[in-house]
Amino acid sequence: MFYVQRGDVPHKRHTQFRKPDGGLYAEELFGVEGFSGRASLLYHHTPPTQTHQIEKVRDVLIEQSEDEASGPHRHRLVNTKDLPASGDGLTGRVPLFYN
Repeated sequence: MFYVQRGDVPHKRHTQFRKPDGGLYAEELFGVEGFSGRASLLYHHTPPTQTHQIEKVRDVLIEQSEDEASGPHRHRLVNTKDLPASGDGLTGRVPLFYN
């Protein structure tokens, strides 16, 4: 395990770490293997999950499948490779499942 420190960090992990104005830094545990692998403990001025703005992009029409009369719980094969490509990463989204 390699420990690398950049900038100001608290003396102990997972404690209150205050900014110069008295507010708290937001703590984020970042890793690719959940809580069991290598990870970095990052401190942010604002929480990384903070939502800054939400805009409506477009209306999404969700249609019920014709075979849903046979029951809602059954195995399905979804061939997403057969879906036509359209739009970009946001406007080209296609709803596959809903509840």
